[in-house]
Amino acid sequence: KFNLTINSSQGNWNSVLWLIAEAPEFEYRRSQILDGGNGVLEPGETSDLTITIKNIGNLSGANINGILRSKNPGVVVLDSIGAFGNVAVGDSVTNSGNRFKVGASSQIAPGHEIKFITILSGDNNFRDTVEFSIIIGLVNPNTPTGPDGYGYYAYDNTDTGYPETPAYNWIEIDPDLGGPGTILNLLNDETKTINLPFSFKYYGNNYNKISICSNGYCALDSTWIADMYNWHIPAAGGPPLLIAPFWDDLDPNATDSSGNVCYYYDATNHRFIIEWSRIQHLHDPTNPTPAELQTFEIILFDPVYYPTQTGDGEILFQYKKITNDDQWHNYATVGIEDLNHKNGLEYTYANVYPPSAAVLANNRAIKFTTDQPDPFPGIDEGERLKVKGSRGDLQIYPNPFTNYCVIKFQIPNPNNQTNSKSQNSNDDVGQGFSLAIYDVSGRLVKSFNSVSSIKNQVTSIVWSGDDEAGRKLPAGIYFIEFGAEMHNEIQKVILLR
Repeated sequence: KFNLTINSSQGNWNSVLWLIAEAPEFEYRRSQILDGGNGVLEPGETSDLTITIKNIGNLSGANINGILRSKNPGVVVLDSIGAFGNVAVGDSVTNSGNRFKVGASSQIAPGHEIKFITILSGDNNFRDTVEFSIIIGLVNPNTPTGPDGYGYYAYDNTDTGYPETPAYNWIEIDPDLGGPGTILNLLNDETKTINLPFSFKYYGNNYNKISICSNGYCALDSTWIADMYNWHIPAAGGPPLLIAPFWDDLDPNATDSSGNVCYYYDATNHRFIIEWSRIQHLHDPTNPTPAELQTFEIILFDPVYYPTQTGDGEILFQYKKITNDDQWHNYATVGIEDLNHKNGLEYTYANVYPPSAAVLANNRAIKFTTDQPDPFPGIDEGERLKVKGSRGDLQIYPNPFTNYCVIKFQIPNPNNQTNSKSQNSNDDVGQGFSLAIYDVSGRLVKSFNSVSSIKNQVTSIVWSGDDEAGRKLPAGIYFIEFGAEMHNEIQKVILLR
């Protein structure tokens, strides 16, 4: 067994890998990553890197050498060779005399996780591969929050230096203040469902309705839920498909001074706006007490006119006058969540913020989008390129391509047997397959499903570098996944513009 500690010229990255030795061969498993150390590889920085291995097995390692590989183009390995020498049972050895060297791109965003492969070899035909990861840079309130498990990021108006950073620009729609909106006339703890003027893609699915609640949130599709008790994100509490700019106990009718919840479709700018205008904030659930008047809004942008890398819609929260002081209800919840309460991006809950989030304040803007803060992959390409079954049945040409590429494949017969039966045989015809195209963040951008093909017959599909809506995708790396019966294969394709 070996225990690995990763170090750099900036300090220690205490990543631990356990390697289990069983004579006469070695096999490895990774147990955990431990926090610790002050070393940080910043964007644009070059650093030496050393790995310490400790033999906690019962077999000595002789002439152990390592080759380091980066799994992400955001960090390149400038010196990939490291030497450890002999590692006796119970001893630790570091490649301090022959260090690795790595360099991070100046374009990579702080907080981006980069995975590495270390190939170790030695005498007696010893060879194996282990992985570890490091986080680039330190996140701070001027960096984006996220991503969540789906790929949404949150950019607030203090995240300077990123193209997706929003600017605060209040849009008044309350008719009582001269705006063009429609008042919903919501009661206390009430939700109403209305139709959207455009199809809005959210966490990979399209919706044409939205449910608006008096308690500072809405949800795509239809729901009756109107809970005044806010929860963490993600969590089972609250409605599915949650969009929460300020989920808390609010009452539009608590006092005569309380205002309106209203909505408006800005057809000229292709955006749908929901405003909570001067809504009474209630404190103390055992003795509800009217407090501040809160004013904030949501803006949904039509994905056809505001395209993203995944086709999912962009959402903007804006706060004209906000006070997050409701300690009786764990303050407010701000963030978004998917249909199954599995993925979500929490901006704040219980007055706790991630290090990357700016505190809620007047004139704050927060934008939720699937567009990444840097051009580098957000998934482990090695995992996506794992293949089940045989290879060689999926062909893509030209690759790279500019205007279109041809994807050729065939559905193999069991045991790779040649199809000698009639094409009318039930065993050979009508065999379903799926063809899916993903971007580097792992999000589905195009699919060709529920189609049939004959076993061992070559089928061709032309892809023009567009998404499901026919929009041209940006240049970059994409992954084409072919699946049929027990066969699955993934290959990489490069789109040029």
